[in-house]
Amino acid sequence: MDDSSGPLWALIFFVLFIIINGVLYGFGSAVQKVSESEIEKKAKEEGDKKSAWLLKAMNHPVPIVNTILTTATLLSILTGYIGIRGISPYVYEGCLQAVRFIGIEIPSQVVMTVSIILVVVFALILLVSLGVVSAKKIFSSNPESWVYRTAGIVRFFAGLFRPLTFIILKLSNGVVRLFGVDPHQHEDQVTEEEIISMVDDAHEKGVIEENEAEMIQNIMEFSETEAQDIMTHRKNINAIEENTALQTALEFMLDNSNSRYPVYREDIDHIVGILHLKDAMRQMSDPECKELPIKRIPNLVREASYIPETRNINELFKAMQAKKIHMTIVVDEYGQTSGLVTMEDILEEIVGNILDEYDEEEQFIHVQTDDSLIMEGFTPLEQVDEVLGSDFDETEEFDTLNGYLTSMLGHVPNMAEDKEIRTKGYLFTILAVENNTIQKVRVEKLPEEEKGEETCQDIQNSQT
Repeated sequence: MDDSSGPLWALIFFVLFIIINGVLYGFGSAVQKVSESEIEKKAKEEGDKKSAWLLKAMNHPVPIVNTILTTATLLSILTGYIGIRGISPYVYEGCLQAVRFIGIEIPSQVVMTVSIILVVVFALILLVSLGVVSAKKIFSSNPESWVYRTAGIVRFFAGLFRPLTFIILKLSNGVVRLFGVDPHQHEDQVTEEEIISMVDDAHEKGVIEENEAEMIQNIMEFSETEAQDIMTHRKNINAIEENTALQTALEFMLDNSNSRYPVYREDIDHIVGILHLKDAMRQMSDPECKELPIKRIPNLVREASYIPETRNINELFKAMQAKKIHMTIVVDEYGQTSGLVTMEDILEEIVGNILDEYDEEEQFIHVQTDDSLIMEGFTPLEQVDEVLGSDFDETEEFDTLNGYLTSMLGHVPNMAEDKEIRTKGYLFTILAVENNTIQKVRVEKLPEEEKGEETCQDIQNSQT
């Protein structure tokens, strides 16, 4: 074998192909990270031709993507050919000498096959690691700089392979149509999960603040949230009976610091309207109305609106805006009152808790001097997770600590039984039960040897 067939030319072309492959893949990765507004500014205001081409490539990425795929495929084929044609004979000679030196009888054809496989695998590893993975990371470290440096090379290959990419595109469109798919339909470029992942990544790197990341995630989840997820439960509704005197009703409203209150007949399942604080105060200027039941005062109680538990809050928000409604009643499938939703509840799903000068932020968790915690039964499981560093909020069946612990007990809690619950490395001791719900719980961390236990133990029975 003469020098003209030596491995030098093969190595030169091999390195060249890796560089070209790296430029194309690196450009494809970097161009997604540059600011389109900055490129547009340079193209239109400064008249930069390279920026104008980049802007066109960003707005119409299909030709660039096709160029990258076509060139990368062609380079892979050529790399394999060069490896087999220019390098594998020398690897074969080396393997053959090694086999003879060891003294093993192996057919030369087998040695040649092994040599070719080794060369192709080695070439593939170098091509992917250097020409794809490393190139993407290098270009992404300073995307704008690399995009401008390599735009000319990519543009050259885009023009060079335009006839080939045109044929490939038409052929692929024809195949796609055979399966009844429109080749021109556009899929979503970025999924919701990808956006949330990018937000989390940006937050971890300090690019955006925690409250900003939380707000973006809330917006993404907004359209999937239902009224039952954000409503004030019926047990926590402050409502007024329709036979209540106006003065008494006004005193009740002022004590609770809300501006609107449901008005019910006999019980909370028969809500007949909404009473506004402004309307009540306006009627108080008439001495004859002070002692009248609110139901007998004309136009005082406004008509209530009702929605099912499953109403999407995105649609609800638009409907309440259109009808200028600030409070709506949530009913279950049997027509009974489940709770109520206000415009403020919906907005809080995006921006977080909204407190005015009269609101006091609820403290569900209280730290004790002995490092134990006293938690309210209605502590949201999300807050329990934040404090204990556990995963109580994994289940979608319960929203509060009361719901979770009641499920663990398997029955309605009863103080006479004095239950304690061991779960997820913590001891929960029930301190107060009222209206069939757990009101207060002491939480203590279990010793390491007891952390694997999950039990609901009757303290009273265990002592006897």
